Amino acid sequence: MRTWVIAILAGSASLIFLTTWIVMKRRPSFEVRPAGPSVPDSSASAGARAGGDDWLENYRLTDQSGRPFDSTTLNGKVHVVSFFFASCPGPCFKQNTKLREICAELAPHGVTFVSITCDPETDTPSALNSYARKLEAPADGWHFLTGTLDYIRRVAAEVYSVPLDKGTHVESFLVIDKWGVRRGKFHWNSVEEIKAMRKMLPELESETSAPPPPKPQTSAADGDEAETREESSDEGMANPGDNGEGEGEGEGEGEGSRVAPDCR
Repeated sequence: MRTWVIAILAGSASLIFLTTWIVMKRRPSFEVRPAGPSVPDSSASAGARAGGDDWLENYRLTDQSGRPFDSTTLNGKVHVVSFFFASCPGPCFKQNTKLREICAELAPHGVTFVSITCDPETDTPSALNSYARKLEAPADGWHFLTGTLDYIRRVAAEVYSVPLDKGTHVESFLVIDKWGVRRGKFHWNSVEEIKAMRKMLPELESETSAPPPPKPQTSAADGDEAETREESSDEGMANPGDNGEGEGEGEGEGEGSRVAPDCR
């Protein structure tokens, strides 16, 4: 009798285990994300969204003082956008030291500077405030921004057309005109490119009307002269970085820009 009871119990346990295993296999998987600002799903940043309704044109992040920053405040302003992370011990600080020189020269003339972290978990507003003080960044005209990594990936990809991941970012300064058009991309460690950028910024400040749209891309089969780029078209769109002659290190990324690896 005891043997039959043991056999029945063993069979019941096996049945329960098998049922549980089948249920777990069929249950869909979910990604749990930390609580934070409600933002659209960023999984499609690398490609067009269906219908394009959710594609970012403007964004909201948080600056080094803890205040919300709305990118629409940049409308009508010439501005320079860059990406970095505060814990990077070398290239990022050198990049921002170069930007500080340009900011001190041109911020008083109306140019705004925006630097967005690619390590927002570490770079809280308080951390960015300490970083800005260490850098001796001008108090006015230079915004250090943080948020959530997923959202910042979208800002980089959808608003500024550059790649970004945690601790990885382009090493170029992106110059945007008063009408939100990117007019140039300049590697921070190229003397020639920074010289061209310094020349361009006052010219953009003096503009009173939007530039004409860039000429359409022409098939490469029409010859080498048919190749056109956003930053090098006849409408003042310059990008010395496209020739790959900058002095800085980094891996190439579309249009000749460089991507800084995780330097921690």
